[in-house]
Amino acid sequence: MKEDLRVIKTKENIESHFIMLLNEYAFKDITVKMIVSECKINRSTFYRHYEDKYALINKITDKILKKYKKSVQPKLVTVHPQNTKEITQYFIPIIDFFYDYKRILIPLGKNSLYIDLFENMFDFMNHTFLKEITSFYNINQNKMMIVSYYSNVICSNVLTTMRWWHLENQELSKEEILDILVPCVTKGVFNSMKELQS
Repeated sequence: MKEDLRVIKTKENIESHFIMLLNEYAFKDITVKMIVSECKINRSTFYRHYEDKYALINKITDKILKKYKKSVQPKLVTVHPQNTKEITQYFIPIIDFFYDYKRILIPLGKNSLYIDLFENMFDFMNHTFLKEITSFYNINQNKMMIVSYYSNVICSNVLTTMRWWHLENQELSKEEILDILVPCVTKGVFNSMKELQS
């Protein structure tokens, strides 16, 4: 059943104001009273949709993670390192995601939350890349350790760059981030992965 438009708008109102509060206050200091005051709604309206602020942050991070998962392109890790044009195409959805959702991701990244969204993103990307590398190169058990290493390094590289962009260099454009990220991954990690083909 489709959700009522008024319910959708109310939830959007609560979630967007909560993110605004996260820009100013630590998560631990934010109360439901502050949220409802910011949203100009009754407490009962808040509790109709969320059990507490933890349920609210869970809902927000679940939505973000779902959108993030669509941006991760498994084929990124099996393109030939010299084919930078194709590699760039696989990087674009990830960079677009981090650009489009920076209004939410920056305050989440700055805050100490009991949910580690960055870790969840890493785990998903790592699992996706491991599966792709193992299948593409027909990896046997003897090489699984090195495959796991490469996958971890790629994921760390990509996500650390995104975090660095959000928290320290927001003025950089998507194109500038691509210019940093693509050579870093292709000239470093992807070239090292050539031994998987032997």
